[in-house]
Amino acid sequence: MNENIAKIEAKGFQDLCNYIRELEEKNKFLESENAQLKANTALLGNELTYFKEYSADLEDKVQDLKKQYDEFYEKEYLKRIDECNDLWGQLFDIKHMSLWEFANKYCKTEDLEEAGHELAKSLLGGA
Repeated sequence: MNENIAKIEAKGFQDLCNYIRELEEKNKFLESENAQLKANTALLGNELTYFKEYSADLEDKVQDLKKQYDEFYEKEYLKRIDECNDLWGQLFDIKHMSLWEFANKYCKTEDLEEAGHELAKSLLGGA
């Protein structure tokens, strides 16, 4: 009977040793996985830093483009609108002028016939 108890105890001890080995293997695997996760976390941290820097650079570029647009709008676009309004005003004035008034104001001659020819040329694009 002692022999059977010894066999059972030996079997239990062997099972315990096997279980410990399995735990050690699982622990090594988990340590490896943990190291890989730490490495991946570091890579993600680097990517996040790069993304933040890239985003800040893009934001700077967007602000620069907004500034350029505002400058263009203030300097060029509004100026061109004023020029168009002036031209519309001149066209309105010309439309309501007599041929003689047009000749005096816009032509190099006081001859109405020649002024008419100059007007026709200007309306036809100088042809």
